[in-house]
Amino acid sequence: WVHRNGTIFIVCGGELKRAENISGPWQHVSSFSTNGGPKGAYEDPYLYIDARDRFHLIYHVYESVPAYTCVNSTVSAHVYSPDGFTWHAHPVSPYGTQVLLSTGETITVSTRERPKLFFDHTGRMTHLFNGVSSATACPPPNGPATGCVDCKYEAWDYTLVALLDV
Repeated sequence: WVHRNGTIFIVCGGELKRAENISGPWQHVSSFSTNGGPKGAYEDPYLYIDARDRFHLIYHVYESVPAYTCVNSTVSAHVYSPDGFTWHAHPVSPYGTQVLLSTGETITVSTRERPKLFFDHTGRMTHLFNGVSSATACPPPNGPATGCVDCKYEAWDYTLVALLDV
């Protein structure tokens, strides 16, 4: 994330780092944990800094357990900091496997990975992008024993763009 003052921030291995130039040198700012957030494996962090200089991370989160339906699978988490030094994991996922379409229909996806946010010219977030699998269930023995996150190997489909209600 490039801060409005030009400082570049990255997240790597549970650490926030900063540099004045993309080539570095990169300086350690803080370390953080996802403890207290939704249970599962955390990956694909997306870092952004809001208009009040608060730091946020949106993650793809998954549990590798057999699942016979993907309706309530964990797919996301939010970790935040008021200053870049003190971090908190929100206990509730910011979004799930249920997606309300513009048609009014709700669909279930098995996973929502690689989160990215789109910000308009005023800096307001307007859309969430995810890679999704449209499988609503992929139970063993036909599907993977590791659950909904791995339905993508049989039904990896498209990029979902979701309008945010913020």
